[in-house]
Amino acid sequence: MGSPGKARPKFCNPGQFANLVFTELQLNGDAKNKEGQWLELYNRDTLDLDISAWKLRHSNNTTILTFAQNTIIPSKSYVIICSDTSAFKQQYPVVTNYIGNFNYQISISKDSLNIVDYTNYTAKGFVFDYSYYAKSNLLNRSIELLNIDSSDNIATSWINGCLHSTPGQMHGVCNEPNYISEIAYNIAQGDWLELYNFDTATVDYSGYEVHMNSDSILIPASTILDAKTYLTFVSDSAKFATRFMLTPFIANTNLHLNDTLGIIKVYNKLGKLVYSNFYQNTLPYDTMANGFGYTLNMISDTLNPENESTWKASCIAGTPGMAIDVNCNPAANASIVFNELSPWPDSLKDDGMWLELYNKDTVDVKVSNWAMLNSQNQIIFQFPENYIIKANAYLIICSDSNKFKQWHPNAAFNFTWMQMPNLQSDNLKIIDYYNNSSSSALYHFDSLDISVKHFGHNINNKNQILNLVNDSSWEVACFGGTPAMPNQTCSDTIIVSEINYNSLPQKDAGDWLELYNPNKQKMNLGGAYIRTKDYHTWWQIPVNTTIQPDSFVVLVGDTTLYNSRNKILMSNYIYIPNFNLANDSEVVFIYNKDTQLMYSNFYTNAYVPNSSGLGFTMENLFKISKPYSSAYWFAGCEEGSPGFRYTAPCPLRNTAIQTIYQTNDFTIYPNPANNILNIQFTNREAAKGRMKIYDMNGKLFHEQSVNESTVSLNVSNWNAGLYILNMNGKYLSKFVVTK
Repeated sequence: MGSPGKARPKFCNPGQFANLVFTELQLNGDAKNKEGQWLELYNRDTLDLDISAWKLRHSNNTTILTFAQNTIIPSKSYVIICSDTSAFKQQYPVVTNYIGNFNYQISISKDSLNIVDYTNYTAKGFVFDYSYYAKSNLLNRSIELLNIDSSDNIATSWINGCLHSTPGQMHGVCNEPNYISEIAYNIAQGDWLELYNFDTATVDYSGYEVHMNSDSILIPASTILDAKTYLTFVSDSAKFATRFMLTPFIANTNLHLNDTLGIIKVYNKLGKLVYSNFYQNTLPYDTMANGFGYTLNMISDTLNPENESTWKASCIAGTPGMAIDVNCNPAANASIVFNELSPWPDSLKDDGMWLELYNKDTVDVKVSNWAMLNSQNQIIFQFPENYIIKANAYLIICSDSNKFKQWHPNAAFNFTWMQMPNLQSDNLKIIDYYNNSSSSALYHFDSLDISVKHFGHNINNKNQILNLVNDSSWEVACFGGTPAMPNQTCSDTIIVSEINYNSLPQKDAGDWLELYNPNKQKMNLGGAYIRTKDYHTWWQIPVNTTIQPDSFVVLVGDTTLYNSRNKILMSNYIYIPNFNLANDSEVVFIYNKDTQLMYSNFYTNAYVPNSSGLGFTMENLFKISKPYSSAYWFAGCEEGSPGFRYTAPCPLRNTAIQTIYQTNDFTIYPNPANNILNIQFTNREAAKGRMKIYDMNGKLFHEQSVNESTVSLNVSNWNAGLYILNMNGKYLSKFVVTK
């Protein structure tokens, strides 16, 4: 029988009508965040329940708490029974439906409780085994009834509670902040933990504490992490850095992780518990993380960190400072090569030091957090997060972005490096974030046949299919380099094509330099400068000095000596007072009138031994596009061929040259000529046929049929120089055109 109304009257035996269920227990709270023991009780009835003078009693009949008068549990509502209401209120300030206090320690193993009404009738019996819920027991969490309609006396009806429990409300999904993303224990690099900012905003972790079983570390001041970034705490900095030299870390010798069962908790700067989790070296956790060189790594930051399946053994030694990676040796599959180095910029063409990498593969390569090291294993450059080198693309790393852009405005640079490599020689290499090497570039400028020190030239990798580059892999690049583009045939605006220095005393023509215009347009050299390796003397080329396309000009330091040996050639020469070249080795720089470097070259007397004091010149082998080393030079004619392209066999010089082209079959006059040139034939047979005239470059310049004893040619518009007349392929003579 019942009484009408909202609550049952006291004079009835109320316990028999009670419909109570325990829905949450916290019997083993965190020692640092003291909240005491508490139990959550729920009234499933449709009527309020007055439990005044009822008792919470242990199975041994010990009364734990007698409920005060006027204690009512509203219909479909909760009440929290606390051992310490003050401690409970401090931890859960928004919860108000609590009662207490009781001075009894409820067991955290198997136990039973009863609620009896004021007639001593058992209104609720409750049997539980708190130790059954290992995670809650280990992490000092509550256990919660999964469904309020379930029986609270069945162990499987309960689940591990959330980090901060849910007193006074129904259990829900635990949306807890995560802090730890990777755990390394029983590993050669020493114990370490990876802290991850899962937030979408920057977080200041200064003053946070990380507790590991009985040990703890304090996160130092000014420890700030951007959103979705990592920070690693290590126990042994030397061991860790040996493997992970690219990963930022904070060392703390108090960091010790248990090899069997590890409990990790994080407290904020106010001392509030914000994270707790545990791992173990047995299933269902990945056992490869225990002594086999692997770590426990979260496979995704969107999964529940308390779920064992969220943690997997990642790569050997782990991935500190970054997310888990299924490719544990990305460098082994990368096809990145060092393609061009520019370590010695000229002081007047200073584009800074720079190097070029090339991804020769047909797929993009992600180089996030990879680095470039020198031979001392110092980090020269570290690639940023999420950086990708596109397939068949180039990447420029320079020392000074402003200098680089000034000289290469159309070549986009990617990065500026942090530390310069060794200028003399070095062994650069690229490593991935696991310290695996992808490619390397060894260079020793002193041991190379080519020399680019201070000469404005770079070196190119002549074999782009090789990842590992050594001294033999390099060649001199085109002047100024070819950043962000393939190696190519050089297109220099001016070329030193022949050099005469250290002449034989009896055939001394003085020092002279032959310049060649390889372009299709006339070149104006007026006001340009010549400089050599002493860096102090600048010789200026006279104004109005031009070079026709595919033609030469000779720079002469002593006209008397030069003409004494080359007058008959009548070559196009320019007098540069006191111009001279060193006898052992020399660098030749050519600057335009605005002192911008146009060309530079280097030679030693070892390049062409016959050119030093033995009467021969150094000739440029024009079939080679890069005349910057000994392979591109050869001994020219004796005393050279200034102003003309080298031809073999070499013509005899001076008085002998007149003999070789001397003929009685026709006469050429005036010779030299500057207006009308006459050719008078004395041999009737020679006067009939085809007449061909060649310049000294061997190019056919003029051709016509002849059937007369005298032929007149207007040469007033011809270039000055030596010409060869060939009649019917067997009658030869020479003449000179002057201006």
